[in-house]
Amino acid sequence: MENLIKKYNTEDLLNAIIVMSADRDQTLTDVNISACEWIASNTIRNNIYGSVEFDINAYREMKQIANKVYEPYIKEIFSDVMNHKNASNDKKEDFLKSTMMRIKNLASRGDAYQFQLMELAEKFYKPFDLEFLNTLGFSFTCCERVFVYIYLRYMKVLEGIESDRKRIESIQNHIFKISKLELYQFFSAKEVDRLIECLSIKPGDSKLNPVQAQDFKPLYSKPLVDYGEYIYLPLPVPVLLNFPKIFHYKFIAEKIFNKDVVAEYTKNRGDVIESLTSEYLLRLFDNVYISLEYPPDSRKFEADITAQSENTTVFAEAKGKILTLSSLNGDLLSINDDIYKAIGKAYDQAVRSIEHVENGGLFIEKKETEEKEIVLENTTWKFPLCIMSENFSSIPSEIYKHLDIQKEKLIPYAVNIYDLDIITRECISKEEFINYLLFRQINIHKLTTMDELDYFGYFKHNGLVEIKTDADDIMAISFTDEFDKKYYNLTIEWFEKFDFGKK
Repeated sequence: MENLIKKYNTEDLLNAIIVMSADRDQTLTDVNISACEWIASNTIRNNIYGSVEFDINAYREMKQIANKVYEPYIKEIFSDVMNHKNASNDKKEDFLKSTMMRIKNLASRGDAYQFQLMELAEKFYKPFDLEFLNTLGFSFTCCERVFVYIYLRYMKVLEGIESDRKRIESIQNHIFKISKLELYQFFSAKEVDRLIECLSIKPGDSKLNPVQAQDFKPLYSKPLVDYGEYIYLPLPVPVLLNFPKIFHYKFIAEKIFNKDVVAEYTKNRGDVIESLTSEYLLRLFDNVYISLEYPPDSRKFEADITAQSENTTVFAEAKGKILTLSSLNGDLLSINDDIYKAIGKAYDQAVRSIEHVENGGLFIEKKETEEKEIVLENTTWKFPLCIMSENFSSIPSEIYKHLDIQKEKLIPYAVNIYDLDIITRECISKEEFINYLLFRQINIHKLTTMDELDYFGYFKHNGLVEIKTDADDIMAISFTDEFDKKYYNLTIEWFEKFDFGKK
């Protein structure tokens, strides 16, 4: 790769990376996003002009390099496996936890959740438009529209590139460069300039270091490459998928916003996940309560979202915690800390609410200036739900290994907010959803997956059954083409709301 990025014109390579990100070559399907992130993040360390012409052989060379992006890590993982073959079961579990998180960091970008991730980013950051404008010089609304404009512009071009001849023409003609004058036609020039200043890297910046495939990519936090009169967005898909996090560390780590704004932002993250959880459960349940307070005399505690039917109560606790970089790199202490803050605390709170119901306690529902006493039935099934704002790899599918489960309490259903959205859309009734929760209970020791929808796909195909398969068997589970098309169309509908007419 070093030879590649030093041999060719840097701008040619940036255009080639964008083309490769949409290449339908079957050998690239599992690696092209990670490979594009890796190559792009190293390419921008240079600013080379007038070098060897980038032709079809150069493009094929780049694809060959991309296909090998995982090789060193696969070798490392197998080596680690052999080193742990005689370890204790606890050591093996820790190793597996760390390894699965590293694999997630390498491979999982949330592409199935594209419109959901963008919607979440809007809910996280749009309430702070004025603070963005005053502190950064541009609003989040402007930022989102600029990135979506570039993304849609790229996608329209990429749809028409099917042949090698067209690929090379687009690369050599630098078809993906975006003139700043073009952006000024649609957006405030002052905001665009501040946005580019804040979120761009200049090619050849001496502060840029070599980046390995598992490292944090500089183009996540500064996604634009600034060539003066024009810019590039080398990673159009990963950048949009990363949008819920793109400004998170400006609030939390950089301390550029005042403490009151940071506190409000932190609270808003949890409130957003809580609000979405309520919205999704209302698709299935008639009675959904938000922020029930208890006990009535002192009101020390709060139940985030509570849904009840004839024989079932769902106690959902929502957290906006995201995985830290050290967790994504496999650090066990960091992983365990993130699990507790995102899932463990939610489980403890749900159990406390369940025990309050079992003891016949009352709840208080506040609506504007009114207060109302709520009595929840002590139903047969009382499910603790832990709702996360991020995919926690395989951990939710084996959550009983990571939490101290209370005796005679159900194992919590830990799920990220995007999968909860899909599952509540796909369940035809609350009865089916409850059956799915039961299916997860009785089979949780049988199935391990990095994707909750694998679990759900098996359930949709087989119903509420106890799996008799041996625990070491591997099963491949997939949804139908109709399912894929449905969620692809929902993504298209989300993008269609943007209208980029002239000023």
